Amino acid sequence: MTSDFAVVAGLIIVVMFLPRLVAAYAMQRSLRLRLAAVLAGFVLMAGGLLFQPGGPRLSGVPEAVIRIIADVIR
Repeated sequence: MTSDFAVVAGLIIVVMFLPRLVAAYAMQRSLRLRLAAVLAGFVLMAGGLLFQPGGPRLSGVPEAVIRIIADVIR
């Protein structure tokens, strides 16, 4: 797994589960699974950014997202 893939996978997980976490909190439901998924997404993003060759750069995230989506489509 490349660092770009880890960043994009973490971003997708956070984007998918963050609204579900807020909705579960508003309805007073259990937050364990949703909170664990959001934390796992943040850990994936942080790990991908920290272990990039050349150091962490947030400016490279949009290009990484486009590159990973293009690889999946091909």
